[in-house]
Amino acid sequence: MALQGLTLLGWFKSSALVLYGSVVYGLINSILIFSLLLIRVRNTKQLTLQDKLDLNLSNMALKLERVQRHDQEQLFVMLAHEMKTPLATLQMWMNAGQLRPDQLERAIGDMSRVIERCVHSSQISDNGLTPVMQTVQANEVTAKTVAACSDPNRVQFKPSAQAFPINTDVQMLTIVLSNLIDNACKYSAPNTPIQVSLELETKDGRDGCLWTICNQVGQAGFPDPKNLFTKYYRSPHARRQSGSGLGLYLVKRLITLFQGDIWFKATGEQVAFCFWLPLH
Repeated sequence: MALQGLTLLGWFKSSALVLYGSVVYGLINSILIFSLLLIRVRNTKQLTLQDKLDLNLSNMALKLERVQRHDQEQLFVMLAHEMKTPLATLQMWMNAGQLRPDQLERAIGDMSRVIERCVHSSQISDNGLTPVMQTVQANEVTAKTVAACSDPNRVQFKPSAQAFPINTDVQMLTIVLSNLIDNACKYSAPNTPIQVSLELETKDGRDGCLWTICNQVGQAGFPDPKNLFTKYYRSPHARRQSGSGLGLYLVKRLITLFQGDIWFKATGEQVAFCFWLPLH
């Protein structure tokens, strides 16, 4: 460039070197400008991609926050509704002067079960439940759960002919059994028997335990199989009785945690819940 300027001023004699220098300069300048443009385009694309990722993350976080807020609202509404029923019953008995110890115990039990299911549901949603595995007798655990249910006199337990151990978390297995048995007692026809059976069954090449809880259909009718294990789901007629809508959801999640399976059957005037857990 200096030689070209000096040539134009007449201070330097024009030659082929000056011409070639100008051409080379223009070529190098074009290559540098083109390279800088490519770098700029690449940086712009990276910034645009990062902005899109940040926007997607923000949208996902906002969506998750909305879901959590909706879930909390449902939980609070359910708690407020379900706590009113036993409290109103207690108030009615107190006003009538007919409050007996068994009635008080029943109302407190209803409220305790609702609270426990809410706590367990929250823990399992946050992966806060850690199984404590131990080997126990399946017949023994089932018999103890039946004896502690809300109406043990109606429950007919048929144990397995062969006693066998199962490696599981006793507390979680008890939660599953108590939820299913108490639901059968609550929603079955009054004064009808609840049948609970246990047997060995092989599923997908693995030995396991198969529990069946069967009862006659009550006023609540048949539940919707599609929404049966959905969180907070309760059939329209079942809402007349206290409940959280979390029991079957919790049961499903716990059984899945142990790589088991649960299904619902409706035959004639009877409904049955069957669940299978591997022995190991």
